[in-house]
Amino acid sequence: MIDLHKIFPLRWFFPLIAVIPIFFAACLAGAFLDSSISNQLDDRLERNLRGLGENISNSSEFALQTKNIAELNKLICAGLHLSAEINEIEILDERSVQVSDCRRMVKVDGESVSVVLPIHPLDRDQLKTSNKNIIIGYVRITSAKSIVESEKRQIRLKIFGILSISVLLTLSLSYLFTRKLAGAVIELSVASKSIAGKNFHIKFSKILGGELGQMQKSFLEMSRTMSDFTKQLNNNVAARTKELESQKVLLEKAYSENKRLIHRINGAIENERKVIALDLHDVFNTVILHILGTARQTKSILRKITQEVNLCDAQSNLDVIEKNANHLYALSKDLVSNLRPDVLDEFGLAEALHDLVDKQGKSDIECQYSLILNGHVPRFDYDFNIAVYRIVQESLSNVAKHAKAAHCNINLTVIEKIDQYRLVLSIEDDGNGFDISCRRQGFGLDGMRERSGGIGGILEVSSTHGTGSKVMFSVDKNIQSHLEI
Repeated sequence: MIDLHKIFPLRWFFPLIAVIPIFFAACLAGAFLDSSISNQLDDRLERNLRGLGENISNSSEFALQTKNIAELNKLICAGLHLSAEINEIEILDERSVQVSDCRRMVKVDGESVSVVLPIHPLDRDQLKTSNKNIIIGYVRITSAKSIVESEKRQIRLKIFGILSISVLLTLSLSYLFTRKLAGAVIELSVASKSIAGKNFHIKFSKILGGELGQMQKSFLEMSRTMSDFTKQLNNNVAARTKELESQKVLLEKAYSENKRLIHRINGAIENERKVIALDLHDVFNTVILHILGTARQTKSILRKITQEVNLCDAQSNLDVIEKNANHLYALSKDLVSNLRPDVLDEFGLAEALHDLVDKQGKSDIECQYSLILNGHVPRFDYDFNIAVYRIVQESLSNVAKHAKAAHCNINLTVIEKIDQYRLVLSIEDDGNGFDISCRRQGFGLDGMRERSGGIGGILEVSSTHGTGSKVMFSVDKNIQSHLEI
C-alpha cells in the first residue's frame, strides 16, 4: 500500500487527501458523460441516416418500379451530397441485387456504419389492404463515423479541461484551507522528535484553537514536566553516583585491608608453624633421641652381664622403648615437614611440589598422581611459595579424602612477561565430583581462597556429580619480587 506522507511533504499531504475523492468522482463523472454523449452522437447519426433513407425510399418507388436508372442515380447522388459523412448510397431490388449506387470519389477513412431500409410499392392502399408486407427493393446507406468521432474527441477534451480545472481548483483551495493544519502538525512532529532527543525546550509559532490547540498545550505541559523530571533524575543519579563512589572507595579500602590481614594471618600461621617445628626439632626430637640412645646404651650394658642372670623382660622393655622412640622420631620428622617443608626453603617451589606429589602417591596407592611443570619455575619468596604449596596440598588432600579418583593431574605453567611472571595451576581428577551449587563449601576451599586472595591470585573450582573436579589457580608475580635460583 502506498504511504503518501512518505512521498509528499506534509504541507501537500492534506490537500492530496482532500483532492483524491474529488479526483475519483471527477473521473467517474467524466466517464459517465463521455459514455452518455457518445451514445447520443451515435443515436443522432443513426437517426439522420434513417431519415435520409426514408426520404430516398419514398422518392425512389416510381423510378425503381419503372426501372428508371438515371432518375435513381440522380436521386441518390443528391442524397450523397447532403452529408459529408456518407460514403455510399445503394438501391437494391427485392432480391438484394444492386440496381444503382453512388459513392464518394474520396472515401472517408475510419469506422463506418450502414443502414438498410425497405422500399414499398407506390400504391399505399394496396399495401394497407394486403396482409403481406410487400417490398420492391432496399436503400442501403453507408456512412463514416469520423465526424462523430471528431465531435467526441472535442467533447472529451472539454470534459478533461473542466475536470482538470476542477481538480486543480480543489487542490489549491485545500492547500489554502489546510496550510495552518499542516504547519501545526509539522511543529507537533518536530516537538515530538525534540522531546525524544531529550531536548525539552520547545515552542510553537502560534497556539491554535480547538483540538490542535489542546494538543499543543499538552505538548508544552509535557515538555515542562519531563524537563523537571529529568533535572530531578539527573540530580538523584549524581547524588547516588557520588554515594556509590564513596562506597566503592570504602569497599576497596576494606578489601585491601582484608587482603592485608589475610596475608598477615597466613604469615603469622606460618611463623607459628616455624616456631612449633623448631621446638619439635630442637626439644622433642632431642628428648626422643636421648631416650633412643639411653635404650641402646642400656641394651649394650645388659649384653655384658653374665648369661646366668635372666634379663629377658628388661631386654623386651628396652626393645619396646627403642621401637616407640623410632616411631615418635618418624612422626616428629613428618610433623615438622608438614608444618614447614624444609625442601621449600632449600630447593624452591618446583622440588617441593615434586616431593609433595611423591609423598601423596605413596600414601594413596589407589590414585595415580602426576605433576607436569611447563616453563622455568623461579625461586620466589617464601610467603608466595608456601601459599601455592598449601593450595596444592589442600587440593590433593581433598582428592584423597573425597574424590575416590583413579587419576589426578597437576599442571603448573609459568609464563615470563616483561616485568612479571604469570603462574597458572590446574589440579584435575576423574573422581566422583560434586554439585557446587548444592554442596556446602568446607574450611578447605575457604582456606584455599584466602591463600589465593592473600597473594593476589584467582581461584576457581568446577565440578559436577560423576565427572570429577577441577581447581584452577592463576596469579601474577612481579619479577623484582623473586630470587632467581
